[in-house]
Amino acid sequence: VLARERKGGFVPLSMTMGRTDSDHFFAVFRDLSPIKRSETELLNARRSAERATSAKTDALARISREIREPLNTIIGFASVMIEERFGSLVNDRYAAYLKDIRAAGERAIAVLDDIVSISGIETGQTQLKLVSQNLNDMVEQCVGALQPQANRERVIIRTSLARTLPQVLADTQ
Repeated sequence: VLARERKGGFVPLSMTMGRTDSDHFFAVFRDLSPIKRSETELLNARRSAERATSAKTDALARISREIREPLNTIIGFASVMIEERFGSLVNDRYAAYLKDIRAAGERAIAVLDDIVSISGIETGQTQLKLVSQNLNDMVEQCVGALQPQANRERVIIRTSLARTLPQVLADTQ
């Protein structure tokens, strides 16, 4: 790599030499300024994206902590009331409502956990542990986890997968 002086600094150049015939040579000079400028812009964009991702991760962690505390309180009070520790509930509807409140709080915490996990994966702070999994088993587990809620809402969940699906690599956490 060569450099040629230009007003305001040096210009990076590349040079290619060749032979045209037995007695003559040629040289081609190419200005590398646009390439160097692109490299610098790309590096700056990458640094900016990394700072933005880090800020997003920090914000998510703070939001998660701020939301998790009141949700845990709501879930705890709902559990105490469901167990009727301080006396019976007069109406059975209240027990059903409290179970719904507790389940909604637990789902919200699970969503927060998933968001924080995804953010950790994006930033490289969390490493996936990929293992061979049976896709049919995974779908059955997911349906099994969602079935009680679906039953409460009178929703029917049906699946139709081929029994001979190949194994997949997945992180089950």
